[in-house]
Amino acid sequence: MASSLPRLPYGTWPSPISAASVAAASPRYEGAAFVAAPDGEEIWWGQSVPAESGRTTVRRRLADGTVEELLPAPWNARSRVHEYGGGPWAATDDGALCFVEKTDQRIWILAPDSEPRALTPAGTRMRFGGLRFAAGELWAIREDHTRPGVPARDIVRVPRNGSAASDVDQIVSVVAGSDFVAHPAVSPDGSHLAWIAWNHPAMPWDSTELRLGRFVNGRIEKWQTVAGGPDRAPLQPEWLDTDRLVFLDDPDGRWNLHSWSASHGATPIAPAPEDTGGPLWSLGGRWYALGADGTAVCVRTQGTDRVVAVAPGGDMHDLGGPVSSDVSVEDAAGRRALVIGSRTDGAAGVWLVDIDSARWEPVAGGESAWPAEWTPRPIELSTEGPRGEVHAFAFPRRTRRRPLRRGSFRPTSSSYTVVRRAMSAVRHPRRSATSPAVESVCWT
Repeated sequence: MASSLPRLPYGTWPSPISAASVAAASPRYEGAAFVAAPDGEEIWWGQSVPAESGRTTVRRRLADGTVEELLPAPWNARSRVHEYGGGPWAATDDGALCFVEKTDQRIWILAPDSEPRALTPAGTRMRFGGLRFAAGELWAIREDHTRPGVPARDIVRVPRNGSAASDVDQIVSVVAGSDFVAHPAVSPDGSHLAWIAWNHPAMPWDSTELRLGRFVNGRIEKWQTVAGGPDRAPLQPEWLDTDRLVFLDDPDGRWNLHSWSASHGATPIAPAPEDTGGPLWSLGGRWYALGADGTAVCVRTQGTDRVVAVAPGGDMHDLGGPVSSDVSVEDAAGRRALVIGSRTDGAAGVWLVDIDSARWEPVAGGESAWPAEWTPRPIELSTEGPRGEVHAFAFPRRTRRRPLRRGSFRPTSSSYTVVRRAMSAVRHPRRSATSPAVESVCWT
């Protein structure tokens, strides 16, 4: 029986997917947080807007479920610290939004029912990122380009009253002492600061240090190295209470949760042959969050990402969920967590996860823009590489069948384009043979 469908040349097929629709369906999510508000708890998140030249806005879901834009156009929350940026916004404890504006790299604050006002001065050639609000203060990573040569970086405290907008000396340099800094974490009682530091020529997956210091007159004058050094790359310190730190470390080649106290030193928490951690490309990288009872909701990566809950005693249970790549755990409150990630079909989003029931509630995104019949289905692949097993996802083309036009050229071979490559085995020469790399491969 002759087909009623039109015949097409080899290698071509009609598709409802255009370049414009791909861009519109691929927003970038950057940070998410639970925020207390007079009318009940809100959820805030950063999201790019493809239709507005990709600017990053901050949106919120109110207690009644209504979603609204918090940061209006043309404001654009993007940091350029380390060029890759990260951590461009933070919420204060009274519901104000602090953010780094892309065009001038100044920190601004947007209080409820008001216009943004500057917190840092103009024309200084300074950049800010890794914003965090803790102990009633705004903390940030500053990158200073005012002097020739390599930029200087330090952890700073920025006054909320706007006094530094006209006087740069009002910005308090809390600690420096290294070429790079990240992940400042203030203890609950405000007495100590933990942070990550590293120096040239090391990359932050080669060699970093977790440093801890006591505040003296608002600054850190002395510190101790809690973890790290050659061939170690601790990440993301968080305070469990005033005496105990939780952080990520990789003494055996895999990033896993660890705890530290002055009395017991560093101890691994439920170690596994997977990675909770990754390359610190941007300042906002977060691989776990701590609930009120000390339960850690964290990412574990072995080719694909999964999300698990680790109880204080070390018991672990899988939280399931739709995400499998680019997963970060942004915040936790009580027995709930906010997770950003992508599904196997590439749809990214923000989810609210209930730890007890393992229920995932979509907050933003998370849905494919196209019917399933047009969406490639990933195939998991693995092969041995020069530094261990290499994992890949192949996305074969997916389309409705069409008869071929007589006389058109049949393709003689398949080709592929690598569109994403993780660090572990490919770019990480010191990683053990068990560390995976991940590639996403699109067949054309």
